Amino acid sequence: FLQLTARQANVPILCTVHQPSAAVFAGFGDVLIMSLGRVAYFGPAAQLSSYLGSIGKPLPPTANPAEYALDCINPDFSDNDSVLALLDAWRARAPPLKQPPPSPLAFPARRAGARAQFWILLRRHATLTKREP
Repeated sequence: FLQLTARQANVPILCTVHQPSAAVFAGFGDVLIMSLGRVAYFGPAAQLSSYLGSIGKPLPPTANPAEYALDCINPDFSDNDSVLALLDAWRARAPPLKQPPPSPLAFPARRAGARAQFWILLRRHATLTKREP
């Protein structure tokens, strides 16, 4: 349902899901899996199982890919060295990030003078005092 709606409206859908069912996971386009503040996998959901197999963590035939990935990257379920090895494997294989060139601002930033800053702060303080005497 969400994919159809997103395509019709031409909008991306971003959501945070913890341990989705296999059916829900199969409906995702791209997934970002993180652990310890680092990326463990970013790419098409359909390719997660092949990626895990390529780094020595093959997905069992009847396993839910989302649950299995969580088991692999969560230090509460796996030993810390194994998690760090998985994170390092992604860093070594991750495609380079494409960053757009910096663009100049449409208009130069103006800095308020001392008099303008004084009046702005005085007005803010008066508003706060009026709201909470």
